[in-house]
Amino acid sequence: MPGAGSMLAGGRFGRPYVLSPGTPADRATIIRQAFQKVLADESVIAEAKKRRLEFDPTAGHDLEKLAK
Repeated sequence: MPGAGSMLAGGRFGRPYVLSPGTPADRATIIRQAFQKVLADESVIAEAKKRRLEFDPTAGHDLEKLAK
């Protein structure tokens, strides 16, 4: 079934942040590193749990591989 893989993969992406095509690699790296720091911050994790938010982050490079 053509396209089934991409259709089924949609749930794996959650709510990703995306950058415009042509964004310089160094800027994308800075943004990814900043997100990783925030998502590893114990106070952020505690606040997410307190608010009963789903918190299952996936690294940007993993989502990029999945998209390709």
